[in-house]
Amino acid sequence: MIAAWTQLDPGFEGRVLHFVRHGQYESGESGSGGLTRLGERQAKRVASSFGGLPIAGIRSSDLPRAVQTADIIAAELGLHTVSRHRILREVLPSNTVSVRVPRAQREQDRARIERVVARFFRPARQARHEIVVCHGNLIRSLVLRVTAGRVNGFERFRIHHGSISLFVITNRYTQVVAYDSVVHLPLSLRTFI
Repeated sequence: MIAAWTQLDPGFEGRVLHFVRHGQYESGESGSGGLTRLGERQAKRVASSFGGLPIAGIRSSDLPRAVQTADIIAAELGLHTVSRHRILREVLPSNTVSVRVPRAQREQDRARIERVVARFFRPARQARHEIVVCHGNLIRSLVLRVTAGRVNGFERFRIHHGSISLFVITNRYTQVVAYDSVVHLPLSLRTFI
């Protein structure tokens, strides 16, 4: 499925970032629970969608649900290392209808989104596919940031566990090629809370 999205022109020079939202997880007060059995199955299905694609690396948030998802994907693809990044943790860059976020936290999270863009959204000199496993709010915020130059309104986008959002970065542009794709997940594996 992923290969259909990534039919790149011959001679394409750029980075293709496959942002994966972690699988379903055991929620708790800290939000740092590990994957459920369903979340593990979602992660395996995500991995199967990358079959045959030359993955140059996998990065993940350092929170348990993202770490476990990335480790499952790496194992299924036969990749030996996953780099962990605190910068890829969940964000709350604006108030939402149901959550009032302290101003200092909103500002820190907006600054972190800018650091993610500066660090990961750089063009490459040749076609380079990378998987980034992280969190729904961060992915939703990045979509808004690269398409509209803002992050307010991220909560209006639904995003499924185990979904894939695809960004293509070249010297000329950054494009969102796919958002919240779940074509690799049967209905029985689709969750989004």
